[in-house]
This record gives sequence, structure tokens and C-alpha cells, in this order.
Amino acid sequence: MTAAIGQTYRRGEFHTFEAAGQRFLYLVPAGAIFQADQYVQTLLDCVADGGEMLHEDLVAELVVSGLSYSDAEELIEEMFHSNVIVSDATAPARPQTPPPAFPLQTL
Repeated sequence: MTAAIGQTYRRGEFHTFEAAGQRFLYLVPAGAIFQADQYVQTLLDCVADGGEMLHEDLVAELVVSGLSYSDAEELIEEMFHSNVIVSDATAPARPQTPPPAFPLQTL
């Protein structure tokens, strides 16, 4: 698992919406849509409104909500790899500045 104890998570870039009585997440960077079950919603509530939460505290909250420890770890890993939750440790590298004579092509 990429996530580590002591790692702090916050919300990634996504929008929530409801359709047919179900809640969904639209992940902006990937253009993907996920259906959010009660455990995903619990995870999102933990890091709501710009809040952050430590990995071990997030696991504990998910276990209290009814997930097993291994399922909580798996959910965090899946949401982490999907960029639903992000960490400073996973911030993307800044793009390099192109050289002054960068060859541009047109279509």
C-alpha cells in the first residue's frame, strides 16, 4: 500500500452529484465517475470542508462505521489512488519549463 501511517489526507478535486437516488463522485482530473456508498461518504465526511485527517484516524473512523480493518485500509488505498483523497506526499511534480527554442507543431 502506498499510504503510510502518519500520512495526512485531504479531499482531492471532485464534484458530488445525485442521480436515481444514489450519490456519485465526478473526478475532474480523470473524467471518471464513481458511485459513493456509505463508507465512501463516511471517508469524505472525515475530510470535509478543507479538513485533514491522519491515516490511522481515518482507518479508525471507518472501522467504527462498520468496515473491517483490512476493508478500511483497502478503501483508503483505492480512494488515494483515484485521487479522491490526496496528501502532500503525493503532490504532483511541477512541470518543467520548456526550453526557449521549443519546437511547436501545428495540426
